[in-house]
Amino acid sequence: MNRVAETKNRELKKLHVRAALPKYFRIGAGVVLALTVLAIGIGFYKARNNAEFRMKGFPTSLSKDVIASVNGYERREVEGDVVKYYIKADKATTFADNHQELENVYLQVFADDGQSFDQITAQKAVHIPEENKNFTGYFAGDVNIHTRDDLKVKTEQVTYRRADETAAADEQVEFERENVRGKAFGAVVNVPQKKLELLRDVEIETFETPELAASNVRQSLIKAGYASYDQLNEKIDLNSGVQATFNSSSGTADVNSNRAAVYLVEVTEGGRDVKKLELFENVRISTRQSDGKPTNIESGYALYEKDIDRFDLRQGVHIVTVEDEKPRNITSVDANYEQRNGKVFLEGNAEITQGSDLIRGDHITAELYPNKKLKSSVVLGNAYLRQAVPDRTTEVSGAELNAAFNENQHLQNANAIGNGTAVLTPANAVDYSKVTMTAPKAIRVVFKGEGLLEQMFTDGRTTIQLDVPNGSTDAANKRVTADTVK
Repeated sequence: MNRVAETKNRELKKLHVRAALPKYFRIGAGVVLALTVLAIGIGFYKARNNAEFRMKGFPTSLSKDVIASVNGYERREVEGDVVKYYIKADKATTFADNHQELENVYLQVFADDGQSFDQITAQKAVHIPEENKNFTGYFAGDVNIHTRDDLKVKTEQVTYRRADETAAADEQVEFERENVRGKAFGAVVNVPQKKLELLRDVEIETFETPELAASNVRQSLIKAGYASYDQLNEKIDLNSGVQATFNSSSGTADVNSNRAAVYLVEVTEGGRDVKKLELFENVRISTRQSDGKPTNIESGYALYEKDIDRFDLRQGVHIVTVEDEKPRNITSVDANYEQRNGKVFLEGNAEITQGSDLIRGDHITAELYPNKKLKSSVVLGNAYLRQAVPDRTTEVSGAELNAAFNENQHLQNANAIGNGTAVLTPANAVDYSKVTMTAPKAIRVVFKGEGLLEQMFTDGRTTIQLDVPNGSTDAANKRVTADTVK
């Protein structure tokens, strides 16, 4: 009996072990998974600063035969008494083809005087020597470039060529020079020419002073598909869809065009300001002064001079000033718009319209009220003015014409010089006569109130034509001729 019981117990234990096997496998798999994740994490942690070389043009046929390995590496190349470059690294590994792999590298490349220098730092570098003490350096991992002109560039991968002193980056780049900074995807730094090319997705910020840059109070934000910053000429060329916003004490301006050029000027030591902005093709500008409503500008070309707040506009100009329910539309072939002074100079097929009111001529000089409403105009060549009020429409034309408006935009006076004509057309043609006045020298018309005619003066042999109302059967048209009329 005891033997039978023992046999049964052994069989039961075997069954329990078999039943628990899935549980043991699950526990084991969990432990293995945890150890795997831990190993991967440790690997990532150890390799977090182990940057890889992935730039375009990186050589793939370098030797793998190590001939030397040095910790605390330093090297200084000298020509005569002039230092050409200095390089140091935590570790340098030299291979059979004389290329070197460097860790935590610091490079100085000196100017011809052997005094000023450019510097590059990175986690890793591959140094390939060339003739005439030149070399190509491939830098990877937290790359920082600081040129002798105080241009700072940060990126992850850089190819530097000592022969032409250029550094090329194929990835995201951040740059800064005093109060100008920005970012782009891909860049080329040309040290001798003092030029920075930004290859794609460009974003540039400017600040009035380095102090404001530190506070992130920016003066302008510029975006484009491509940009080139010429430090010698303080010029930024922009291409492939330009968008920009400029801020000043007088207001803001939003700008769009196909191409543009930004000209900078040094106003304080280390501080640059936007002096002027040149825009090409499909120009769109929206300016706003203080809390006023926007002025919208369209043209084929524009030059904005920031210090005098002046726009030189060409190739089909359209300006819209909005302050009330009647926006003013200003069009011409070319124009100069002095925003701060409230003056507009129009050349070629010039027109100013406001609702049904119109001023037209070959050339127009207009002065605006501070709220952008029309204050006065001088028209030269094929001059024409029309103003409509509820009772009548007044039209004045001549070789030259000047007119003045009150702040409610009602005509105060209009003077036509040279073959002048004035026509008063009543809104109710049944009760009132139409008046047409012509004079070879001049016609002066004075209004009161909301466009009510007060006085008319002529100079030269004058003809006045009165056309009777349409509803009158017993009245006749009348014509008066005189040397002058008042």
